[in-house]
Amino acid sequence: MEWAECFELFDKSVEAISPARLRISATTTEKGLKEAGARLEAAEKAIGRRLARSAEGAIKKAQGRFLEDPVTAVAQDRLADVSREEVGAALYWANRYKVGKALRVLELRGLIYAQREGISLAKFFALARGMPQDQVSFALETFGRMMDARLLGARRVLADMAGSREKWDGGLWAMETARYEFGIENIKGFEITIEGEGARRDYDITLKSGKEIELKNWGGWGKGVDRMGDQFIASVKLNRNDPGAFGKLRILFRHPAPRTAAEIKSYLRGRLDTYLKGEVAAKRLSDKQARAVREAFDAEADLVKVSTTRRFGSVREP
Repeated sequence: MEWAECFELFDKSVEAISPARLRISATTTEKGLKEAGARLEAAEKAIGRRLARSAEGAIKKAQGRFLEDPVTAVAQDRLADVSREEVGAALYWANRYKVGKALRVLELRGLIYAQREGISLAKFFALARGMPQDQVSFALETFGRMMDARLLGARRVLADMAGSREKWDGGLWAMETARYEFGIENIKGFEITIEGEGARRDYDITLKSGKEIELKNWGGWGKGVDRMGDQFIASVKLNRNDPGAFGKLRILFRHPAPRTAAEIKSYLRGRLDTYLKGEVAAKRLSDKQARAVREAFDAEADLVKVSTTRRFGSVREP
């Protein structure tokens, strides 16, 4: 049934083994069990024949774009065990939504990874079909590279992109940043959650060096500002007011940012001042300790940066 759904193969034999029709759990007589077994065997044969035809048809249609058999081309490293059904199903969806013409080996690997990770290709391509082909190719190729590198949270990046045009743009920029700002080889993962001290953070990118990156793809200075401030204070709490923690935090705005880096940092300084006053009043910090935190914040010149790394997409409102 799994591969039948991948290829959208449904006929009377397949429908006969649906949970509602088969009802094996309610079948207790010997005759009933034999009938259920016969239906299963018939459906298996029907699906097998149609799967083979559909897979081979999709592979044959794409054959001219590859220097070798598509299955052989992608069967490397983590995909060494790839089957013809997997390759055929991936190509089927790319062809169905008219975005498969420019796909090459690297993009096809990304597509197969997406399939293995349970990402709905129908949902992904329903949105991707309205995007430029180079964006679709870049997203799939980069996802394949992320999966090859075994990056934590890679699945979430691609899956979220199918949610809306805004999420597509945000995910695309996360991929651009991963490849061209930091390098995939230097990344530990995406959306890694850290909890403690009554706070929680999901950092967009975490580097192997320990740096935690928050990405902002904003077109204006609006309602997202307060949330950014809350996230910043949560980071301070998670690090137990350690002055040295600012060295590993980076807030990266996509160019053009709605404010200069200095103005954004000034806003965060105000939020930090308010927070530290409360900590001193509650006697969780001394005046001297609070001053050390402020001085460390002021000294961290790269805490807020505006990145010119840009390949596709558009800036969105916060």
